[in-house]
Amino acid sequence: LKLIKEAPDTPAYYIKLGQLYTKQKRYHDVVILYQKALEAIPNSNDIKIALGFAYLAKGELNVAENLFEIVLKNDPDNAEAMVGL
Repeated sequence: LKLIKEAPDTPAYYIKLGQLYTKQKRYHDVVILYQKALEAIPNSNDIKIALGFAYLAKGELNVAENLFEIVLKNDPDNAEAMVGL
């Protein structure tokens, strides 16, 4: 959390913390974290993909699919978004 506070525009910090939450099966916390990250970094495809996978883990497939499709509109060759679909 300290790194996120010091550099709130760095997607990698949010993703690392989100991975920790995911390992702990704290999916609700992961979604909240990535939503806050998108507020700070709205154009980050990395955060959108991470949020998509968090929604997949929660079983919210439609929300996840929408996020992956948004990424693919901006970056049609994004392999991670393709995997998410």
